Amino acid sequence: MAIIGEFTKENGTYRGYIQTLELNVGIHLKEIHKEKDAELPNYVAFAANGAQLGSARIKTGQRSGKDYIRLSVDDPSFASPIHANLIEKDGKHLLMHSRSRKQERGMAQTQAQNKSKAPGMER
Repeated sequence: MAIIGEFTKENGTYRGYIQTLELNVGIHLKEIHKEKDAELPNYVAFAANGAQLGSARIKTGQRSGKDYIRLSVDDPSFASPIHANLIEKDGKHLLMHSRSRKQERGMAQTQAQNKSKAPGMER
């Protein structure tokens, strides 16, 4: 898992950033629903400029039993949405990203197809 952001919590709102090789954006998560509910998000994600980016839900880790926030962020400029977990560790709120196995398989297939189409790679 890669750390792609760090947040602080104040009055039910998380403020921080998402930073990757392609993205550097201030973001805040505004609480809209306190109860854990499969249907409703607990937070709405906004960029620093006020644009709505996505939503987040409170989840509970299967192994740890600890709550964390599952954030989904999307934008028309993204190839696919970003899914990441906001966890508390050593007094900090860290945004952790990892690709699902399905995403990794899809990337491997795309890379293999691109290699087979590359000039000089014909068999």
